[in-house]
Amino acid sequence: RSKEVFKHGENTMFFILLNKEIRNHLQTFRFAAALLTTFLLIVVSVWVLGNDFIKQRDTYNSLAEKYAREAKEVYIPSRISPTLLNPPTPLSIFAQGESKQLGNTVQIHRWQVPANATDTLSNNWLLSAMPSFDLLAIFTLVISVFGILLSYDGFCGERENGSLKLLCTFPPSRGVLFSTKFVASTIVLAIPFLVSFLSSLLVLQFVHNLTFTAD
Repeated sequence: RSKEVFKHGENTMFFILLNKEIRNHLQTFRFAAALLTTFLLIVVSVWVLGNDFIKQRDTYNSLAEKYAREAKEVYIPSRISPTLLNPPTPLSIFAQGESKQLGNTVQIHRWQVPANATDTLSNNWLLSAMPSFDLLAIFTLVISVFGILLSYDGFCGERENGSLKLLCTFPPSRGVLFSTKFVASTIVLAIPFLVSFLSSLLVLQFVHNLTFTAD
């Protein structure tokens, strides 16, 4: 009976501490800075990459028509050297991956095995000069930095102002205290990312007229 009461008390304290941690994080300047920085970077990144995707799609369509027309004009089989085009990937708007380093054009010749793709559909010099400017890079760098700041303040900040020693005198164990800080930091970090990601989807739909299906 005493174990059930103790467990029920720990669960109650978990949600009380979780509510306290979330409210404390939401009222700090770090959260406002994380929300503003993440919103600006993600929206600008999706806007730039969405615009670049539209240009790549238009270039791909024009080149595909050009190569198809040139292939129909060749009547000697030995002179046929078709050009294969790799279409741009819509999800590269969010994470470019290896598609940025790989080419989009492969030309087939007789007695020769194609080894590497050449050329690229993108002609944006800014994206070519930057190592990476997508959601993956932003999430890795920006969110990680703010995660470190939140984790540091969660323990070291409360230790400096003396509240951590007071929390350790409560019945819940240190595992419950650690889990509440971890869950609270995760929820707080998810808010700027979700708000920015949903805003970027609105930018794609209403600015670039791009919509995504389930497939």
